[in-house]
Amino acid sequence: MVKADIEELVENNQAVKETRDTGINMVKEDQEFAAARTNFVEYYSHASLYPVQTYIQRPELHDRIREQLRNITGGYGEHSKKRYRKEYKATFWIEAGRKASIERDVINIYKLLFNVRASTGQETIAIDDAVVAFKSWFSSRVDRCLVVFDRADEEDDGDFFDLPHYMPESPAVHIIITTRSRTAKDITMLEVNVREMDEQQAVDLFYKSSRLVKRDNETEKEVERIVKELGCLALAVNLAGTYVSRTPRLHSDIKGYLPEYGRRRQELFGRKPEKLVHQYGQSVLTTWETSFRAVDHKSSGAAKLLTMMAFLNFDDIYMELFGANVEPQEAGPLERPNRHLSWGATVSPGKEMDIYKLEKYFEVLEMYSFVEWKGDQNSYSMHKLVHAWGYDRLQEEEQESLSLGALQLVHEAASNRNAELHDKLRLVPHLIANFNIVVKSISRLESVKQALDKLTILGLFMSNIGR
Repeated sequence: MVKADIEELVENNQAVKETRDTGINMVKEDQEFAAARTNFVEYYSHASLYPVQTYIQRPELHDRIREQLRNITGGYGEHSKKRYRKEYKATFWIEAGRKASIERDVINIYKLLFNVRASTGQETIAIDDAVVAFKSWFSSRVDRCLVVFDRADEEDDGDFFDLPHYMPESPAVHIIITTRSRTAKDITMLEVNVREMDEQQAVDLFYKSSRLVKRDNETEKEVERIVKELGCLALAVNLAGTYVSRTPRLHSDIKGYLPEYGRRRQELFGRKPEKLVHQYGQSVLTTWETSFRAVDHKSSGAAKLLTMMAFLNFDDIYMELFGANVEPQEAGPLERPNRHLSWGATVSPGKEMDIYKLEKYFEVLEMYSFVEWKGDQNSYSMHKLVHAWGYDRLQEEEQESLSLGALQLVHEAASNRNAELHDKLRLVPHLIANFNIVVKSISRLESVKQALDKLTILGLFMSNIGR
């Protein structure tokens, strides 16, 4: 929903005018830049940005974005604060999902700023020339401008492409980057982490997108159950609400949604948003699958670890769970690997698993926002829908194999004789989650026998700690 918050800032800018048609090919003349326009008071976007019909205000998020922009320039005076939404003389919205779309928009902006006109028979504009001209235009600006690099999520040839190469450097320019990738954090001064909606915001979004009119206590409680099940993830709530609005039997009886969601979760996640309604062209599944492919390209071990974590609890994923020794090694500066972890063969076949590999895998997963480090509990966590998707995306054979691999993991953790009671209690949610998945995932007699031996020991473990 951060995109809608940014759009709200832009829409209220009195300097914003109607977008020009920049779809035709234009070129520079005699390899020299045309004179720059000094009076440019416009708005650029390759595609028209319609207001999001189901937009729900998130005041805290909105205020954090505005505060970060103020921090860049050391703050505004009181008069400027009242005129905040009129601050930008020009606004440029660049689609940053692919290198090609960035270069297209930079060239189009160059054409606008330098009054370049089409000329038959001449060569097209070189991107390097356009970038230099684009950035130089801002260097002499006094009036404040806003440049938005939207959805800078994907990689180019296996590496996050050089976004700073296209970013103008001027005190008069504010730059906002919207992205799911943690890589972008390294190129920004400040960040606003867009988390899940709070419950009431998610409820309001569901009502708006589902077009439910009835809002009595019974309906309200059912909607609350739905948004909790969806983890208050804005895109998932919006898609669920839209599905309800288009399905008469659910629109007349909202209680039918959760049972259907339980049976058809993957199919419902795969529904693609209507672009004009949601201003977002990907389904929940497509978004995660795109990021998963990037993770797998960078580190196959990280991708396998993410998949295995779908067979554990989605919260409090701590390093010791994997048998890793987080205490300083006695071997001094040499990195001595920890003892061999037998479950590690599932994640890293033929290689010995150690804490250093685990840390690298988690680093990659955090880079793509699949996991988040929680300092207060000293562990990682996953969004519950990412956790569910990690299981649903697998074939039955993979589900069976990985459920046994995760069972081996919790079995080894429960067999640690040096574990304190606190550590044992911390293991319980993962043990329960794994048990629930194992019983629905295994079917072959050989796998059942293999699982029963370990489940018997885990049952004794639970009994010994009074659970």
